[in-house]
Amino acid sequence: MPYCRDCGTEVGQDSFCIGCGTQQPVGVADSTIHSKPGLPNTGGIGVWHGVKIGFGMFVILPILLVLGGRVSAAYGQNEDVASLKVKAGVVFKSGDVRPVARTDFFLLPASLEAISIEAAPAGGIKVNQRFDEWVDELPAVSREFRAWLKTHHTVAFLAALSDEVALDDLVSIPEFIEWLKEPRLPLWRLRSGISAYEAISKVPKYPKEDRDPKKQTERIQKFRLAIQKVMLTDDGKKAQWLSDMLFAIADRHKDDLNYNLVMRDRLRKALSLGATVAPTFAKAQTKTSLAGEAQIAGLKPGTYWISNLRPSRLGTSTILWDLKVTLEPGKTLEVELSNDNALAVENSEALRD
Repeated sequence: MPYCRDCGTEVGQDSFCIGCGTQQPVGVADSTIHSKPGLPNTGGIGVWHGVKIGFGMFVILPILLVLGGRVSAAYGQNEDVASLKVKAGVVFKSGDVRPVARTDFFLLPASLEAISIEAAPAGGIKVNQRFDEWVDELPAVSREFRAWLKTHHTVAFLAALSDEVALDDLVSIPEFIEWLKEPRLPLWRLRSGISAYEAISKVPKYPKEDRDPKKQTERIQKFRLAIQKVMLTDDGKKAQWLSDMLFAIADRHKDDLNYNLVMRDRLRKALSLGATVAPTFAKAQTKTSLAGEAQIAGLKPGTYWISNLRPSRLGTSTILWDLKVTLEPGKTLEVELSNDNALAVENSEALRD
């Protein structure tokens, strides 16, 4: 005999409960959820209840999934992120340490130098130009002198090549001939006194040009013999006046003949250009406190460069950083920026070990 699932009253043959009046399927009345009188029962969950439960799961389940995902993501992020602490200061020769205060620092995905070199061509700056190409573009330089510079590949002080000056060079390179016609001391040697003038007083002057080719050839030959005698000192070393000649030529060109200095100046200009571009690539930015300290949290682990982009001024000294740092998951990296790891320190007040 079936019984009503709700009230336990016996169910009649017409499948209606005598006690509560609900319709019960025959044989399963004690194991199903009943429906309202007059509605057929399928033997499973009632239609109305199914709609309510289905709608609730449709709305609530995605919310739970989203919230659960956020909680999970936040928990994982705390494990994966890194932090950076920076302390910037400059050590002076006096022993004083001055913090680099109220200064913006940027965390870059590449070095400021690399970003600057990449941006340089757009600014018409030829950084790291090939030596031979640089020589070809030197202003007001003879073809013979260009060839001599390429042969000896001087990238620093021209006077360092005094040992490379040959007798044939002195009578074939216009810049050398011009100096020999009127020997003069470089600016720094003017302070050396009488001894410096005595050194160049022994140098024979290059002969004036003669319209008669034969006589001109004879004059040049006599000059070669005379100049050869004073090219070497008694101990076989090249005479000082050869360095004086090269120094004087360099003075005339105002350091344009010093490849290293020219490239350094171009890099300085490129860094200035790069400082205007780099912020667009920055992964983070911070400003130091009055104590020269700053911190950045929530960073993705990896390799970065920390830079102040433009030289910071302390007194009459300036300092620029472009330091590579590697951040590890779940760790805080503490970096001390000083003279030792700076890209450039200018002015002798600052101490650089």
